[in-house]
Formats: sequence, C-alpha cells, structure tokens
Amino acid sequence: MKGKRKIPVASGDVIGISVLKMIVSITVCTILFIVGLSMSIAYFTGEKEMSCWAAGLAVVMALVFPAAAAFQVYLLRVRERLVLGEDRFQVVHRVKGRDVVVTQLPYANIAEIMPQGDPMERIAIDLHELDDPHSFDRGDFQVTKDVNGCHFLITGGYKENIDVIFEMLQSRVEAYRAAQRPD
Repeated sequence: MKGKRKIPVASGDVIGISVLKMIVSITVCTILFIVGLSMSIAYFTGEKEMSCWAAGLAVVMALVFPAAAAFQVYLLRVRERLVLGEDRFQVVHRVKGRDVVVTQLPYANIAEIMPQGDPMERIAIDLHELDDPHSFDRGDFQVTKDVNGCHFLITGGYKENIDVIFEMLQSRVEAYRAAQRPD
C-alpha cells in the first residue's frame, strides 16, 4: 500500500513534535559527540591513556550521536505528527508542502499497546495481522518486532508527554472496540 496511492490524513487529535524537546536533545547529542570525538583523538594521538573499552565507547559516541542528532533534525524538518483518528492511528510528515501518511495502524488491527520503561519512555504496539492492507509503515513490521520486540514504537519528543499519548491512544482503541461490539 505504501507509495501506491495517496492515503488521506484522518481527522482527530494531532500531536506534533516539540521543537524545544528536539533542540535540547540535539544539543545533548552534540555535546556527547564532542566528548566522544575528544576522547577518541586523545586516545589515538597518545595524549591520554585509557582502556580499550573507554576508547571503543568514545568512538561509538563519535559515530552514533551525530546520526541521532541528524534524525532529530529530520523529524523537525518534516514536522512529524501523530494523528489519533476515530478508527486509526497515523504518523504524518510534511513533504514538499504536502501531508504524507507514512504510518497507518487501524485500531482493528492493533492487538496490544504496552508502555515500556519505568518511568514510561516509549509505547510498543503489536498487530494482529502484518499483511493487513490498511496497515503500513516506512519500515518492516517483522524486522521492527525482531529488533525491538514489538511491531511499532512511539518514542518521546512530542508536545504531549509519552504517558499522555499512551492514555490517549489506549482510550481511542478501547472506544473503537466498544463501538464494534454487538449489543
């Protein structure tokens, strides 16, 4: 379904990316990158003695944190939004001046919504059917499940806190299921 036809953005609650949270996160990533790069340079030039583990960590920091910062800049650029519609959850990006649905999970296909972390850091979603024609994502649901233990993840960085998003999504799914039950 992805890329084959234009999917309309559902009406409902819209939760955008928090510019402040992204800027703080980008700043932290930049600082950790500088620390990692400085430690790497110090190790490889012989200016500072450190264990191989510390040097390895420094190199990883110098490689990973720029990528994390770049991803956060991308999220700001595409103005990522979560849409909690009447019968579906969507992730929407702004591409070339148009809204594009990049992820869609109909509530009928959501098997379970689970909070992860203490305090909650992300929301894990498992699906009933991976090949449901109305469910799609930029990535592959099975690969995401193999790597993260669930089919789809919602992480922080939005204008609403992750626990509020969890409650909103859970109540939408429950309301949808209640409306589908025969009386």
